[in-house]
This record gives sequence, structure tokens and C-alpha cells, in this order.
Amino acid sequence: MEEIARRQGVERWAECTPDHMFYLPAIKRAFPEALVVHILRDGRDAALSLEKQGWIRPFPWDRGKSVLVAGLYWQWMVNKGRASGSALGVDYTEIHFEDLIQNPRPVLARLSDFIEHDLDYDRILKVGIGSVRDPNTSFQKESDNKVFDPVGRWRRHFATEELAVFESMVGRTLETLGYELATKGTRGDESGWKGMRLAYESRHAAKLWLKQHTPLGKILMSDDLSWL
Repeated sequence: MEEIARRQGVERWAECTPDHMFYLPAIKRAFPEALVVHILRDGRDAALSLEKQGWIRPFPWDRGKSVLVAGLYWQWMVNKGRASGSALGVDYTEIHFEDLIQNPRPVLARLSDFIEHDLDYDRILKVGIGSVRDPNTSFQKESDNKVFDPVGRWRRHFATEELAVFESMVGRTLETLGYELATKGTRGDESGWKGMRLAYESRHAAKLWLKQHTPLGKILMSDDLSWL
């Protein structure tokens, strides 16, 4: 990537794989000058997207709860990334996906200062290619119908009862990140889901450890065995 950047006459290059949040210490050791931008998104929207992609599968006994399981994964991943990021000090920053979509200019101005590179929104619109011009989405039908609106999609797709359960599971994290809960009586109710949360966090942590430390991990991370 550094060679590509040199040939193109640019000083910065970026890589945006979400799983990098699990490897921030290793990335920082390999690239001491790396800067980390953690884009936080409303867990209700993130869970809907994860469920639609089928990346996070529930245990056999939790069939029918895939969006809830996706929400637990979102919570685990975000909290793990924030914990690792906080150790990076001034080389780590957070922005909200919703702010970037709805008010891009001030967000890009702040990021410009952080990475010491001009992020001119008008120029981005003019020269953007690939997913910058045509955003990737799990809800392709919305994009095709030209009503693409990724912010607050959960309001259109969650049933009231399901939303109440979802917010009771991850509501504390949502509020910590600045997202207001839509259902009443959910705050502080996460204890009722402690067993389910621990079961999935243990599975995710075990798979991550295997992937990092053993050849077997690559097999266990495959889609065919994602229920493990």
C-alpha cells in the first residue's frame, strides 16, 4: 500500500476492514504511525445489516433470534474496539456514522485535522468512485428504488415487541454511545440476558483466539462451521 501511495503521489492510504478493530495492538506495532478512525453506528441498524448478510448465525436453540444475536455481536465488537482504541491515545478517534451521513462537512473537517489531510467534501463528490459513489448496502432494493436511507432503518424494520427485547439486551451500550432508546422500561434490563450474552461472547472470543493463534482457526471461521 505504501508503494501504491508513493506512485500516486499521495501521503495517506486507508484500509477499512471492520475486523481490524480486533487487531489494533498488532496493527499499531506493525505501523507505528497508523491513525485509527472508529466509525460507530446505531446497533439497531448494524444488527439488521449483519442479519441480512447472514454472517452471525445463532446457536440451533436460538433460531428465530438472529437479529438479537447480531446485536450481541455488534455490542461485543464495538466495546472490544473501543477498549483497544482507548489505549492508543491521540492516535485514535471516534465518529458516528449518522453524523457522517447527515452532516458530512463538519465531520470531515474534524477528520481532516486528525489525519492532517484535506478532506474536501465537494471534491469527494466529484471524483468519488466505487462504494464512495455507490454505497455498499445489504438493502439493495432500497438503493435500486432510489430511497436509499441507511440512517434509522430500524424504525421501519423492527416489530415493536422485537425492538423492546433488542433494546433490553444492548440498550446500555446504545445509550453509552449516545443513541436514545425507543422503548420504555428497557434501561438496565440487560441482566436478564446475561447468560445468552456470555454464551455468544465466549463463542466469539474462542473463534477469534483460534483464528489468531492456530491454523484451525481459518477452518472454524468459515461459513460452513460458523455455528461453532
